[in-house]
Amino acid sequence: MVAVSLMMAGLAIWMVNDLRSSYHQTLDSTRKEMENLLAVIESNVLTTIAKIDVILGETAYDFTPVMAGLVPRDLKKANRGLLRLMAYIPEVQKDSLRIVNPEGHVVFNAGLTAELPKAIVGDRAYFLRQKHDSDAGLVVSEPLLSRFTGRWLITLSRRMTGPDGQFLGLVQAALRTEFFQGMFELVQSGSYDSISLFDDSMRLLARRPATPDQLGRQFFLPHMSIEIGAGQTQGGFLAPSVVDDIERLFVYRKLADFPYTLSIGRASGEFLAEWRHRAYLYGLGYLGLALALTIFLILSMRHERTIEKLASVDGLTGLTNRRVFDITLDFAINLRARALRPLSIILFDIDHFKRVNDTYGHIKGDEVLRRVVEVITRNLRKADMPCRWGGEEFIVLLDGCDLDHAREVAEGIRREVEAEPMSDPDDGLRVTISAGIAEIVDKDSVNSVVARADRALYQAKESGRNRVHTAGRPDWK
Repeated sequence: MVAVSLMMAGLAIWMVNDLRSSYHQTLDSTRKEMENLLAVIESNVLTTIAKIDVILGETAYDFTPVMAGLVPRDLKKANRGLLRLMAYIPEVQKDSLRIVNPEGHVVFNAGLTAELPKAIVGDRAYFLRQKHDSDAGLVVSEPLLSRFTGRWLITLSRRMTGPDGQFLGLVQAALRTEFFQGMFELVQSGSYDSISLFDDSMRLLARRPATPDQLGRQFFLPHMSIEIGAGQTQGGFLAPSVVDDIERLFVYRKLADFPYTLSIGRASGEFLAEWRHRAYLYGLGYLGLALALTIFLILSMRHERTIEKLASVDGLTGLTNRRVFDITLDFAINLRARALRPLSIILFDIDHFKRVNDTYGHIKGDEVLRRVVEVITRNLRKADMPCRWGGEEFIVLLDGCDLDHAREVAEGIRREVEAEPMSDPDDGLRVTISAGIAEIVDKDSVNSVVARADRALYQAKESGRNRVHTAGRPDWK
């Protein structure tokens, strides 16, 4: 009894440690996957920004002589030229490629006419930086509520400098936050995943799933704010979402040198579902084990000693061999009497397999055996046990399956084998299988249930092959 108590205590400790370890492994693997996804999104965003910067640079080069008064430029033609350039950057807001003079007035603007926007941007932070910093290069603005459209956007700009270093104005284009929204919609992710873009003040600019009423709102996100403020460029945390209150694992990544942060949140209910199911099964199994430990130990030790003496796997197909299957089936029959759980077996045989060997050779025959095994195993659950029973015969123990369910499984396998190519590339060879099914009943033994399945298989072959027959219940005397 002391030994049993110690064993149960050890098992409990192992379960707790295993659950703790698997929990952290699940968190780590999920976080790594999300970090990779963020890196892909960041790469796409930076590629788009780089492409826009090329157009801005070329435009600045082209219009610098114009703004310096050295080269005249017709307004309507210039606007149309800017519109043609926008074909290379479809991501930007419509007609947003424009030239702004040193006072902040738009003097050229992409379009078909000579019409110009009336808004003045001379007080904008990005404009003032370009004006006073000749080395500013590409400036990506903070999120702005556009004076031209009234929508949230991000401005990208480049300075135009005269021969003597004077500020001639800037060329700019705008990315609407809908661009990021559209990019997020293309990302393949979980049903409850969220993808968001924040600025440095934690203002929400884009999100999937869409929350239009939240855009532009500043959120209190201490985890991200503190870590980014300390110079950290990426990180993660588990917390309820401030947008929809769903608990998620959040991973964030600062966008290069720009004042924006990407964040992905994955609902814990999704990525921890398997772990929670495992924890539930551990608890349930532990209680059941505590009730039946003595019987289980006696039976498992006896069968473990037997199985260790046997080679357990068929070398050609990788399936359990016949001797191990016999032991497992005998064990399952004994347990069934206590658990009252239905069990069935299916005995398969490849039709006219000798013809395959005689016509195509034994190497091809071996390939056919492996192909048939692939079809059988992919139609089974983890709880089911397939076995190579003989040369071209296979047997399957179906846990928790009555006769009707077992027939459905067998019919599905039969149909799939009939359609399965027997080589890759397909050489046109097809085979069929016949099957006999028997459900394990009270007083059954390994020999009796296999004998019934074998008779059902014989009937399937006698009635034309490529079919499934079920064995009736035995009439015990």
